[in-house]
Amino acid sequence: MIAAGPAPSVDVTGYWVLPGIVDLHGDGFERHLTPRPSAPFDKTRALRSVAAELAANGVTTAWMAQSWSWEGGFRGADSCEALLAALEGAKEDLLPDLRVQIRLETHVPDEHPRLLEAVRRHGVDYVIYNNHLPEGLELAARAPQRFAAWAAQQGRTPQMLLTIIEEADRVSHCVPEALAALSLDFAALGVVT
Repeated sequence: MIAAGPAPSVDVTGYWVLPGIVDLHGDGFERHLTPRPSAPFDKTRALRSVAAELAANGVTTAWMAQSWSWEGGFRGADSCEALLAALEGAKEDLLPDLRVQIRLETHVPDEHPRLLEAVRRHGVDYVIYNNHLPEGLELAARAPQRFAAWAAQQGRTPQMLLTIIEEADRVSHCVPEALAALSLDFAALGVVT
C-alpha cells in the first residue's frame, strides 16, 4: 500500500514497486529509427517514440546500443554520430534518461580519433567492443544464403560485403595495440568499457 500526504492510497498488491528499470544494452530503439531498411524515420521523432515506450514500461534509464562498425550504413560512424546529435538535441524533452552505448567493432583502428572526439563531444559513458569478422567469414563460407541476405540488408552484393570484411580483417595485426591505447583513452574520460 502506498499512502502519503493528501493523495489517495494506491493498492499495489501483486505488483513490483521499483525506483525504475535500467536497460544497459537496448536494441529495441532500432525499429523506431528504421522500421524497414528503406524507411528511416526522423531521429528526433523516433527518439520521442522510444522514450515513450520505455517510460510506459517502467524504464527510467536506458543505453541504446548503437554500432560503430566497418559495415557502414545504419551501423557506421555517420549513423552513430547522427544518433548522438539527435539525442543531444532531444534529451531535455524525454522522460527517461536515454544514453548511447557504442558497440565498437574492433577492426576500425583508423576511426579511433574520430570515435574519441564523438565520445568527448557527446558525453558517451559506455563503449563495448565487438568483433563480427570471424562470424562474417564463417557465414560467407558455410551459409552463403544467410550471407547474401546480410549483404542485401545493407544494399550490397555478397562479394561487396566479403570485400569489406576482408579489408577490415587485414588490420588484425594492429588491433590489440590500438584497442589497448583506446581503452586507456576511455579510462581517462571515465568511459566504461
